[in-house]
Amino acid sequence: SISTSSGRKPVLASTVEGISMFWKRLPVIESPDVIPCALPANRPLPPWPATTATPTAFATKNTGWTLEVEMTVSEDGRTAELQVAPNFIKVAGMERGSLDGQVMNAKFEARQMSGALTAAIGKPTLAGTFGRPGDTGDGPAGGEEAARLLFFTVTPAASTPRGSDPFADEPAAADANGPGEGMVQLEAFSLPPAAARRALLTHPQDAALYAALDVALETKDSGVTLEHTTLVRARSGNRVRHENILEMPYATEMDPPQVPQTISLPLHNAATPIPGTDLQFAPWPMTVTCPSSFTVKNLGWTTELELTLSDDRRTADLNLVPSRSRIVARLIPGAGRDVWQPVFETQQCTAEVRATIGQPALVSTFTPPTGTDIAGANTSDRVWFLFVTVTNPE
Repeated sequence: SISTSSGRKPVLASTVEGISMFWKRLPVIESPDVIPCALPANRPLPPWPATTATPTAFATKNTGWTLEVEMTVSEDGRTAELQVAPNFIKVAGMERGSLDGQVMNAKFEARQMSGALTAAIGKPTLAGTFGRPGDTGDGPAGGEEAARLLFFTVTPAASTPRGSDPFADEPAAADANGPGEGMVQLEAFSLPPAAARRALLTHPQDAALYAALDVALETKDSGVTLEHTTLVRARSGNRVRHENILEMPYATEMDPPQVPQTISLPLHNAATPIPGTDLQFAPWPMTVTCPSSFTVKNLGWTTELELTLSDDRRTADLNLVPSRSRIVARLIPGAGRDVWQPVFETQQCTAEVRATIGQPALVSTFTPPTGTDIAGANTSDRVWFLFVTVTNPE
């Protein structure tokens, strides 16, 4: 809950102490292992001692809830125009930056949305879904995708003067020439290729195809699966961004291993035993490969869209870019085993759609690739249908 004045843009963050948010410092650059210049005397040593990788730079990531709001109240005090950007981030686990486990980076689960909506004063307004990223290919980190609904409620402050009751049952008359709003729902259904072809031939109209898939979804052993659903409220003429993601860090640059140029102990072609112990010095000491630069890949679902309603509110033009990414493998390049690189699977569509209000429209197929010969990649040969439905929230 947050109190604000019309036209102002407050920022809300929630924590246990109610100050701002939880801050977590993360290493972003690691210094490579270095052979000590002076070796300690008169004590047993492991094979060619070296220092461990040490963080030399840090970055800060805010975890918890953050809310940015800009509100404009109508002259009659019955409605409020909101620009909202809710954001929730939490640590989802740790990711090894190198296979030896000396370098670790945090993975973050994020739920983010930005958009505009109109809210009736004193009544809850559904802004959209606010769920977890679902299957990101990273085990349990992405979490099970579940429907979480995000509502906004604007209430007048006790000191706010008003000439009429903002809680009256009769809503203010809608402005026919105003921009208007729509609830945009994206849904992805999957089914086997033969069944997908048969469904398209049997139901060439989008609404009939959607209805058939909806019936099959409730039928046992039909082969139809609901893979994803997103609901977001959008104002006509405004751009909306909706994210259910897992932030996956991985190394992009590495410092290669190095052989010391000088060493205070003799080197031989064979390992040198340490008297009085079972330890041996390796014949050719060197430092390990160490990541020196990282980047972040967003795993999960991201949707960007722009909605334009017709003057009669019967049709909607949509520019939308839905995308989904997941990690499928960690490859080890070269002969060494202390560096890995990720392989990502991505589906993305850039489309322009004209939809009848209240009727589902088929945007495209949204099928994961198969036959890539990458261990861990998708092997399920299924066709995904991506539908969009725009409804009038008033």
